[in-house]
Amino acid sequence: MNIEEMQNWIKTAKKGETLVYYKGHLVEDVAGPGWSPESKKIGLLFLGAANENKITLVQKKIREGGSANQPVYEYIAQII
Repeated sequence: MNIEEMQNWIKTAKKGETLVYYKGHLVEDVAGPGWSPESKKIGLLFLGAANENKITLVQKKIREGGSANQPVYEYIAQII
């Protein structure tokens, strides 16, 4: 799903609908070494929608992190 589709989902989804909008380690992917501009756009889009009380954000841990790898999460938005 691209950024425009995500914006449309936020505008049109019904109360209670959920979307896994990112899988990985968003903080590292936004601000860490090798950060991704696309990840930053996604993070800001969903943070903004949460600040406007359109959605609530939760995380589900998929994999533990360690010395050789970072943890992996599913980032989930739910329309409120």
